[in-house]
Amino acid sequence: AGSNYNTISNNDIRSNSGGGITISSSHNNISNNIFSSNSGIGVNMLSGTNNSISNNNISLNSENGIKAGSSGNRFSNNTLTNNADNGIYIQIDDNTFSNNTITMGAGAGYGLYIDFGQYDNYIYQNNTVNGEKIYYYFNSNIAQTVTVEPLTVSKVSNIGKISLIKS
Repeated sequence: AGSNYNTISNNDIRSNSGGGITISSSHNNISNNIFSSNSGIGVNMLSGTNNSISNNNISLNSENGIKAGSSGNRFSNNTLTNNADNGIYIQIDDNTFSNNTITMGAGAGYGLYIDFGQYDNYIYQNNTVNGEKIYYYFNSNIAQTVTVEPLTVSKVSNIGKISLIKS
């Protein structure tokens, strides 16, 4: 268990041996913090719902920048830079990701990594990885045109998954 309805903001959380912060409760606001150079995960959402993780600078952690391991949480306006594993690692459905800026260095994992079968998340196109928008469609029934230079796919509907891998 953990303590609910907390606000953690304007802290510099760095160089810890067990990661930056682990959240195991609900209705918390984690904002305007620096999570940097920690041995482990920068922000570990272990359990709990209705948490807001926003406006944080998460960089140079030895594992994932953010690990989303519980559902019903919002991750927005975070800047994730050069974390060793993945920028954001999604382990479970039903989270919202908007306006996060992810920069990955050479040899690191993925900007956004989603565990197999955990696709039902709200991932908006205003998220970026290395300056490129994330195009994420899951169970979309709306006819759309997706343009990713030089690829264009028109009237996309009822597809299970499109994976574009840049080599």
